[in-house]
Amino acid sequence: MEEDIEAKLLEEYRANVELWKHDDNLRQQRIGNFLTTNTILLVALGTLLSIKHDIKSLALSAILISIFGLLISFFCLSILNRNAQYIRFRRAHLKYLERKMPPMSTFTNTYDAFYEHKTLEYQEIDQTFSIPERGKKSSTITEGNLPVLIIIFWALVFLTGLGVLIF
Repeated sequence: MEEDIEAKLLEEYRANVELWKHDDNLRQQRIGNFLTTNTILLVALGTLLSIKHDIKSLALSAILISIFGLLISFFCLSILNRNAQYIRFRRAHLKYLERKMPPMSTFTNTYDAFYEHKTLEYQEIDQTFSIPERGKKSSTITEGNLPVLIIIFWALVFLTGLGVLIF
C-alpha cells in the first residue's frame, strides 16, 4: 500500500512539474504576443504621425490607437496576474508534495533560495548557494509590471491627443 501511495504522489509531482512548465510557457507566449501587438500599435501611431494631416485628425487617431492599446494592456495585466497565481500555486503544491516524498527537495530549496533568500548549504560538495541582491526580485512580478509601463505610455498618448483636441 505504501508503494502505491508513493507512486501516486510521484505521478502527481510529475504532473505538477509539467503543468508548471506549461503555465510558464503560456506566460512567455502571452508576453511575446502583448509586446508584438503593442509594437504594431506603435508603428501604426508613428506612421499616422508621419503622414501630413491636420493636427485634430492626428490627435483623434492617437486617441483611438491609445484606447485600443490601453484595453489590450489592461486585459494582459489581468491575465498575467491570474497566471502568476497559478505559478504560485504550483510552487506551493510542489513543496507540499516534496514534504510527503523525502528526500525530494528541488522546489523546496528553490523556494527557500529564491523567495526566502536563504543560503543553501551542500555539505557533500562543500558548496553554498545564495541569491545576490540584484537577483532577489521575482521575475514573475517584474514581468507582471510590464503592462503597467505600457498602460502609462498609452495613457500619455491618450492625454496628449485629448489635450490637442481640447486646446
